[in-house]
Amino acid sequence: MLLQKKFQKAVAIVGRMRPDEVSQLKKICREIQVAEERLLAASTELIQRCTQSCGGLCCRNLKSGQIIDLYDFVFILTAAPGMKAQILKRVGHQPLDFTADCVFLENGAGPCIFPFNTRPEVCITSFCGREEQIGAEIRQVTRRFAALRRFVLFQKPRRLKRRLQRWIPGQRPPA
Repeated sequence: MLLQKKFQKAVAIVGRMRPDEVSQLKKICREIQVAEERLLAASTELIQRCTQSCGGLCCRNLKSGQIIDLYDFVFILTAAPGMKAQILKRVGHQPLDFTADCVFLENGAGPCIFPFNTRPEVCITSFCGREEQIGAEIRQVTRRFAALRRFVLFQKPRRLKRRLQRWIPGQRPPA
């Protein structure tokens, strides 16, 4: 799926949420940010090697649509809502066979436009060096993103349940 379609779907998902769901989503996203901050603190040496030696090679010559998914956009839209216009501008003109530098690199070369603690899952958990010493931190980020996926995936059943409760006598949907 193209980045533009994933982004539009993420905007719709976040836009359909009720205030209590948005509150839960914000809590999940804050937990992801905390896990990303811990990973970044533990991986300082690997990140320095990445930026100084490789020059962020992993962010170039890739298919962004295979790296960044719907849930990354849900996360970013929730944790950094001010990024919406900037993301839309960058994904709005993406050609079908897009294979070049990541569209989220500033001036096509970097740095990444996303806040340091609000990066897509694959981008923040992938390193070209030895990852053994930061395995626990990577797993924590991955677990938090899994919680986000579950929350979003169960949004439809929650809406359906509320609709059904309206039709059952004596049942009141949750506020």
